[in-house]
Amino acid sequence: MGKPQPSAQRIFPKSALVYTLTETLHDAAALAYFIQFMEGIGQLNLIKFWLHAESFRCSALAAKKNDGALIAMIKNDAVRIYSKYIAEDASCSINITDHLRKIIQKRINVKNGFFDPCCFSEAQSFVLNIMESRYFKEFENSIYYAKHRIDVISSGALTMQDIMLCQPLLCAFVEYMENEDGGKLVEFIISAESFAEQLPLTQSDEQAIEDAMIIYNRYFSMQATEPLKFDAKTRIQIESDICLGNGRPAPSCFETARLMALHILEQISE
Repeated sequence: MGKPQPSAQRIFPKSALVYTLTETLHDAAALAYFIQFMEGIGQLNLIKFWLHAESFRCSALAAKKNDGALIAMIKNDAVRIYSKYIAEDASCSINITDHLRKIIQKRINVKNGFFDPCCFSEAQSFVLNIMESRYFKEFENSIYYAKHRIDVISSGALTMQDIMLCQPLLCAFVEYMENEDGGKLVEFIISAESFAEQLPLTQSDEQAIEDAMIIYNRYFSMQATEPLKFDAKTRIQIESDICLGNGRPAPSCFETARLMALHILEQISE
């Protein structure tokens, strides 16, 4: 049946809000707010270097070996990046370690005409780690992230993934769905995702089956206390996936029903 995946990856469609630093760096609107945030805390050099180095990497990878003029420009760009951000007397220093500085310097100063498009990769990883570990959580709690969230909500681009991953939005959505007969669907989705994520940590087969049966009895059995009114085929499939021959429920036993519930919610919320 396959292994359960994190809920953020299993919900569709793609989120419009950013939840990781990587997503932020590849979302132009969110990136603009992150740059403002980094400038506000005096760490603008970190994000400026990453963007400059990433632009260099993309240009270098796309350059043709026989385009001498372009390659010369790219090499000069590498020297400028090094001088501005990495050299010991850099005007916009990212405070890189001496060890990394020497590695990058060696890659840039190759004499045979060859240049490494990824010569700044270690330095990019260095600043990414700093931004991730020291500043991204602070960004998520800042006014700049709040502005990003408002922009997404105002644009109408908010997705079910955003709602399910954002606690304030989820609480408001559950309250709204209770008036639209969708509250049970939201509660089931949360229960199904929690079950799939906790199953690998549940060593006892008996406990795993009991956890699955709680969800089944609440939403799918003939005597369900909160029936979702899915068809008999779905109910039989769930029963079969819970009662496998190995005595342990399948991680994906509620997956089909979960996707159906999400589809219904998407339609209700349109």
